[in-house]
Amino acid sequence: MADYKHDYAGIFKKIRIKLYLLFLKIIPQKEIQRLFYRSYRHINHRSRRSAESCPELYMTQEPNPVAGFGHGIDIWRNGVVNARAFELKYAYYPMVTEEWDRRLGFGEGVPDIKDLKKKGYKVVKLPYYDPKDSDDVDLIKRIIDSYSGERIVFLNEFEQPGMRNYGSYAREFMRGQFWRASARQKDRLIFDEKKINVAVHIRRGDVTKDSKDQNISMRWLDNSYYMSVLEQILSVIDEKEKLKIYIFSEGDNKDFAEFEQLPCPIEFCLNMNVIDSFIHMCWADLLVVGLSSFSADPGHINPALKIVPSRFWGKHPDNGEWIVADEQGIMTAEDVALLKERIIQDYKLK
Repeated sequence: MADYKHDYAGIFKKIRIKLYLLFLKIIPQKEIQRLFYRSYRHINHRSRRSAESCPELYMTQEPNPVAGFGHGIDIWRNGVVNARAFELKYAYYPMVTEEWDRRLGFGEGVPDIKDLKKKGYKVVKLPYYDPKDSDDVDLIKRIIDSYSGERIVFLNEFEQPGMRNYGSYAREFMRGQFWRASARQKDRLIFDEKKINVAVHIRRGDVTKDSKDQNISMRWLDNSYYMSVLEQILSVIDEKEKLKIYIFSEGDNKDFAEFEQLPCPIEFCLNMNVIDSFIHMCWADLLVVGLSSFSADPGHINPALKIVPSRFWGKHPDNGEWIVADEQGIMTAEDVALLKERIIQDYKLK
């Protein structure tokens, strides 16, 4: 994928992030960290406004601008998750670039943090909190309560995790926003309308198999994994000419030469820009997810079947849309049967 980028932050934003990380290093105790937050010091304040005239309170979260887009959007989604958990309205925080905003359309019909500020809302940053710690959660509830009656948008701290048990809500929110967006009318796809289009995401550009950094090497999947998955997909289709495979990755065709042996048409999408790649994976008839949030997030948007590696660290809902393949790319007999049933049913094959 051409123009793949992991850093969308400007110099001042980078400085702000570095200062915050330095702050955490110098003061690791969260009890002391909180003293530096105006919202924490506000906790004993009580508004004199009547409950009847209270404006709605909002919550939002900024996507991580110095991470890959998949990771960045996962962090952004925590704003949706936590707003729901704390019974607040969600305020849309723009994506890392205007182009992502325009092409995805996640913000359509949702109050935007910029617009709310123009209407007199103040942005109040919350201290970091552990969603698994009931005392932390209770503290945030008390901070929120202390602002009742005011025009406030609560901004979660950098990389704030999401509350448990609300992930499915956020995924459905993201799916609904994507498919309702007016941008869908402008999508231009290379897919063949007469075929079953299988999108395969192979993470390569930022990972290497031989890296000494385990956090990097653990995100590598050999081509043999994908070959195994694709061979099983092909095994359930008698009319193999009706299927076409698209490889979304980085590198040269020679890096994926073994895929040309497959008995169906194949297209290498190695020079497609990152936004178009993301959108194509959302539209695919079948999606083979890599070890990356960059393809898992389209999986949450795409209602078709997804095949995900067992080593994947993210969660996927038990809604009949996800099939797990083991380290060698092998699916269970039950899942292969499900794959066959769905393909025959959805695409009216023999």
